[in-house]
Amino acid sequence: MIASDDRVNASRLEAQLRDAQFNVVLLADRAEIPAQIERHQPDLLVLLPAAPDSRLLAVGGELKKGESPHSFLPVLLVLEREMLNRFGGGVCASADALLVSPFVAEELLLRVRALISLKGRFDRLLQSNWQLTSDLAERNRQLEAALRAAREADLLKTSIVRNVSHELRTPVLQVKSAVALLSEEVPASDPGRRLINMAVEAIGRLETTVANVTQLAESQNLKLEPVVIGESVLLAIRNLGRIWKKRDTRRMRRLYPPDTPVVLADKRGTAQVLQQLLDNALKFSPDGTPVDILIESRPAGQVWVAVRDYGIGIAADQLGRIFEAFYQVESSSTRRFGGVGLGLAIAQLIASQMNTRIEVESAPGRGSTFSFTLPRVDLDQVSRS
Repeated sequence: MIASDDRVNASRLEAQLRDAQFNVVLLADRAEIPAQIERHQPDLLVLLPAAPDSRLLAVGGELKKGESPHSFLPVLLVLEREMLNRFGGGVCASADALLVSPFVAEELLLRVRALISLKGRFDRLLQSNWQLTSDLAERNRQLEAALRAAREADLLKTSIVRNVSHELRTPVLQVKSAVALLSEEVPASDPGRRLINMAVEAIGRLETTVANVTQLAESQNLKLEPVVIGESVLLAIRNLGRIWKKRDTRRMRRLYPPDTPVVLADKRGTAQVLQQLLDNALKFSPDGTPVDILIESRPAGQVWVAVRDYGIGIAADQLGRIFEAFYQVESSSTRRFGGVGLGLAIAQLIASQMNTRIEVESAPGRGSTFSFTLPRVDLDQVSRS
C-alpha cells in the first residue's frame, strides 16, 4: 500500500512495484489510511510525502502506537534527499526503513522484499507468543480450578474426620463405662468374665483407633511457633498415663538436661508424635525394660529428639514400610500387641506438617530408636526482631 500526496512520484513507484508482480493500493487521502489498512491487510505501507509539511510524516508514529498485538505492519519512508537533509535522521524514527530518492528499481525491490520477509517472521513470532500467552492463561485457569477443588476436598476430608472422631468418642465412652460397671458386678469365677475381658480389650483397641482419628483431625491445624520441647514431652507422658498403667509409664526415662531448648514446632503436634513413638516403644518392648527419651542439640541449629527402646526390634527389610497405614511388622503383631497399624503413619504425617521426618534405626532383638529433628529458636534474636 502506497500513501502519497505526490501523485507523479507515487504513480512511478506504483508502476515499479506492479512490474515486480506486487499488488498495489494507491492512496492520496491520509484520512483513508486506517480504514484501507483494515480492509486490505497490506504487507507493507510506503509513505511518500511531497513536502516537509506533509501530514504523512506523522502517519508512521500513529500506526506504531495503535499496532495490533497479533500482527506487524512495516513502514517504508521514501524521501527526497533535500527533505532528508533538512530534517535529519529524526524524521525516520517512526519508520522501519528509509529509501532516499532518487533510487534505482533494484534498490526499491530489495527494501520492499526485506520488509515483507521481516513482517512474515515477526507475525509468526507474534502469533506464537499470543498462542503461548493464551495457553498459559488457560493452564492458569485449570490450575486455579484444581487448587479450588483440592482445597474443597481438603476441607471436606477435615470435616469428615472431625465429625467421625466426635461421633465415635461419645458412644465408645458410654460402652466403656457400661462394661466397667458390668466388670465390677461379675466375679472372677463367673464363666462370663472371659467375655467381659474380651470386651474390655476390644474397647481399648477401639479407643486407640478413635484417638488416632482425633490426632489425624488435629494434624490439619498445626501452627509453627517457639515451643519448649520438654513441655511437649511432659504432655505426651500425661496422655500416655491415661492408656498405660503407672508401673508401665515409670519405665520411661527422660535422658536430657532440665533446661530443654526452644524449637520451632507445634506443641500439641510434637506431643502427638512423641506419644505415638512412646506408645510403640512400651508396646513392643518387654515389661521391665526401659524406654528412653533423648534430646540433644545438633549442628546447624537443629535439635534431635528420639525415643529408644530395647524390645523386639525391626528387620531391615521391614523398615521401609513401617510408616505405611495399616501395616504390621509381622502377621501376628495385631494379636500379640494390639493396634491397627495407624500410629506411625499418623506420626509421620504430623511430622511432615512440621517440616521434619521421623527416622528409625533398628535390628531384631536389639530394640529401636525413632528420631526427628526440629530447628532451634534463638529467643534473644526473636525478641530483638
